[in-house]
Amino acid sequence: MVEKLLVAVVAGLFGLLPVLLQWLSARGAAKSRNTRITLLSEELQFLERWVNLSRVGLGEGQTQPGGTLSQAVQADLAQILAEYRSLREQELKSHARPESVSFGRRALLLFRPSTGRGWLIHTTFYFLTIFALAIIVSDYQSPTFDPETGENEFKYLLIGLFVIFGPILFLLRRAALRLREQELGLSGREER
Repeated sequence: MVEKLLVAVVAGLFGLLPVLLQWLSARGAAKSRNTRITLLSEELQFLERWVNLSRVGLGEGQTQPGGTLSQAVQADLAQILAEYRSLREQELKSHARPESVSFGRRALLLFRPSTGRGWLIHTTFYFLTIFALAIIVSDYQSPTFDPETGENEFKYLLIGLFVIFGPILFLLRRAALRLREQELGLSGREER
């Protein structure tokens, strides 16, 4: 019995896998974005110093022959600005969420939450679902029988799990959908 419970708990811990993968992905993306911003900032500081030194070297009132230095600086500044804009566009695309989710995806919470509370609800939902499925599979593979009548107790297990986990899973699903509606409602107001 303890082995079955241990197997069910380990299987339920796989519910944490989506959270871990999302966290690692977000962390990697943030690190990449921060690295790009740091490099662009250093490049911008270099160009500012270069412009300041060229002004000091030429004198404030003098112009450059042909304007080659200022055109090169302007081209570099335009490139840095374009990279900043592309970073901003990528950030906006990553925050964009589809408005409608199919019934199947809503029923099984197969959409990505954007808040910590949403991830907690999703993880708890998946943990309990996988835990219940592991108990069902474990009992199906090595069934338990009533010692007095010799009757298989599998149907009673299913009824018990449905009574215990059914309302909890329903409430978690409902809370996740409400949280999603609130998030979409807030983002819709911010865009207007």
